[in-house]
Amino acid sequence: AINSGNSGGPLVDAATANIVGVAFQKLVARGVELQGHAVPAPLIQRFLGEAAATCSSAAAETSSPPLHLRLPSLGCDYQSLEPPALRRSLGLGDRAGILISRLHHGGSGSGPPPSMRRGDVLLEFNGYPLDELGFCDLLGRRMHFAAARDLCLVGASVPIKVWREGAEIALEHTLNPARYLVPRGQFDVRPRYFICGGLVFQPLSHEYLQGWSANDRPPHLQNLFLGGHLTPGRTEAVMLSQVLADEANAGYDSGWVGAPIVQAVNGVEIRDLSHLVE
Repeated sequence: AINSGNSGGPLVDAATANIVGVAFQKLVARGVELQGHAVPAPLIQRFLGEAAATCSSAAAETSSPPLHLRLPSLGCDYQSLEPPALRRSLGLGDRAGILISRLHHGGSGSGPPPSMRRGDVLLEFNGYPLDELGFCDLLGRRMHFAAARDLCLVGASVPIKVWREGAEIALEHTLNPARYLVPRGQFDVRPRYFICGGLVFQPLSHEYLQGWSANDRPPHLQNLFLGGHLTPGRTEAVMLSQVLADEANAGYDSGWVGAPIVQAVNGVEIRDLSHLVE
């Protein structure tokens, strides 16, 4: 069991005495008992490898670059294909997989087009056949394919198999780093803001949302945190976080609903905070 004081300790396989992870939290919730979480060993090995590479490059430079642990992303949203009627409508027969429901953008219009398309069914990832819930046989266990994805390096090209327009197609897919409209884990980063006429603008971040409990966060901000994606036209969610009382902004806080998102200024849609300042 994980209790106060033993987070950060090794998680040991009783059968082999090998360290399989590092304990870091336990889940306390209604209907949940004795559930602990650990950082798996492959993720730790990746962090140590990136730390070593960063230190090596920093030795040749005057300033040390920030160390970020990047995880690979499939670059899309997907849904299960558990309903038999849905599988029949796609003509899958006895095949199984998950449906690609939306593709992500990298925040710019450049770069090669993605190998997958909206409406594809991902049948196989890096040699692992998927079931209708996205699970596969990995390391002797039935695990979600995301575990197989996280074993790959950022920038790796992996073979995938999709069902598209009634045919199986083999593709090579590049795993880009996971990027979010609302940033996560901004360690040692000074918050950015812009004040004009007593109006305080700043990008929405996970750290800002942590000022509320998960159940009390403004729904429009929580929805962006969970489901917002980068697009060429928007790389940050800029919000009006405060209205500092002044004659210049009299009445601007009328009908205030916590931190509204700025969509446009003078009819121009806002891409990010720097764009708003311009």
